Amino acid sequence: MPIYCDESGYTGINLLTESQPFFVYAALNVTEEDAAVFQRHLKTTYRLQGPELKGVNLLGSASGRRAIIELFNRYSGQVKMSYYHKKYALACKFFEYIYEPVLSNNNQFFYRMRFQRFVANLIFEAFNNTTDDAADVFLHFQEMLRGNDLNGLFGLFSSSAYPEDLIRYVAEFTVIHQERILDEIQFDGEVASWVLDLSQTALYDLLCKWGVGQDLTVVCDRSKSLEETVAKYEQLYAVGREKSFWNPLGEGEVPLTFTLTEPIRFANSRQVPGLQLADIFATSTFWALKHPEDEFATQILRYVETIISQTGNSCILPQPDVYLQPGSVEFAFGVTSLQKLTRFSVQNKNQVLELFMTDLRRKVSAYNRLLAARKK
Repeated sequence: MPIYCDESGYTGINLLTESQPFFVYAALNVTEEDAAVFQRHLKTTYRLQGPELKGVNLLGSASGRRAIIELFNRYSGQVKMSYYHKKYALACKFFEYIYEPVLSNNNQFFYRMRFQRFVANLIFEAFNNTTDDAADVFLHFQEMLRGNDLNGLFGLFSSSAYPEDLIRYVAEFTVIHQERILDEIQFDGEVASWVLDLSQTALYDLLCKWGVGQDLTVVCDRSKSLEETVAKYEQLYAVGREKSFWNPLGEGEVPLTFTLTEPIRFANSRQVPGLQLADIFATSTFWALKHPEDEFATQILRYVETIISQTGNSCILPQPDVYLQPGSVEFAFGVTSLQKLTRFSVQNKNQVLELFMTDLRRKVSAYNRLLAARKK
């Protein structure tokens, strides 16, 4: 199965570029011959100029937009896409690199309770509108993960007073576990350059989704970061390798890897029509997400909604109305966990997880005894 991959909105390891708030990745299943025929058809039918089709150019003209709609009509059933709100994606990494190191011995429990989404939405809502660079938690956190300022976030959390109780718990927890957090993000004394790169996450995820029961021949648009990642993790992208696991959260067998018929090939899109078509999918989706009120954007987003549903929703978007809703299970567990994880960290930062789980088991046991007594 041939797969052509391209992206839009890529800003490397800077997820805070205001002019490009989204990142979109598209993986299109089309043969080389079909892609070439359809590319020529679009150029001839809509009198499109230039040696290659570029989504950014098509968006600027009425004929180009008609060509985009025809592409979505023709290939929506043959493309998988994911998109990321980049600032929220950074908030998600806050859980991954602040809480995960402390909870790693029993992290599946917290993931089942969606604690990671509660934390990410809390951070996003609390700090999304910060205008003071000196107090910008996102900026300090990103610089820490880029290896530029390893102590800035901890200094900010140590010196600032937060009116919101929940954020005070997050700040205190972060400062207490500074040493363990820094150990997590450093490899051989350096912070890995790929920590904030969304393209590798998107590529791997979409290939897993395409690879269920299929052998893949993958071509990607040239990307230094992806080429370095694929080379570094050669076992992950090895030809003929496939592995899956049984997800205990009710999703059944989930692919961990995929089967490649040959090494992933990186090419210049000018010579590869399949990459040009993938670029149009990614670029027009990025544009529509950025301009959702535009009439043409609404047309694109209707297609995108269907594509995302058939892909299996792996998009990263803030959902405060779900995870910060008072009275919900996620909110109740999240608030209690923030409080207790911080309190137990103060007591013994090296035993915080054990103290938390012991306390939880005690409360569950007491609740079960109360239910049993009521039944009598």
